[in-house]
Amino acid sequence: MIHGHKHSTLINCGYEIGVLSEVVARELSTGWNSADWKMITAYGNRSHLAKVAESMPVNVHGVVIPVPIFLAKYGSEQVVLGRPRETYDRKCDRNLDDGNCEITISAVDGSDQVTFVPTVPEDERDIFVHSSGNLYAYL
Repeated sequence: MIHGHKHSTLINCGYEIGVLSEVVARELSTGWNSADWKMITAYGNRSHLAKVAESMPVNVHGVVIPVPIFLAKYGSEQVVLGRPRETYDRKCDRNLDDGNCEITISAVDGSDQVTFVPTVPEDERDIFVHSSGNLYAYL
């Protein structure tokens, strides 16, 4: 969830910033600060990043991390979480024998942790299990 709104999200360690589209931004009631950044995507598209929410709450199965998110006018994805989010939540990847990639993230203060296998919506692995005081989910 981004600022209380559910959205499909791309987790991409190749992005040095977090970005969201104007379509998503219209749904959010958040304050934006002025920015003057330029972005070139992996596809070579250029976008001017004129606004930033410096502490946007991003919630992944109960683990909430406030991260800077830039507003992008152009882009194929609605929400992309890049390296800042991974750094704040100490993201760890583990490749499983079945070919899936399992991701574990932790709250900044260590109070919560969630492990999940990222999937497309309605995937059979899209289940939620609570175990040992920590969340374990297939997303």
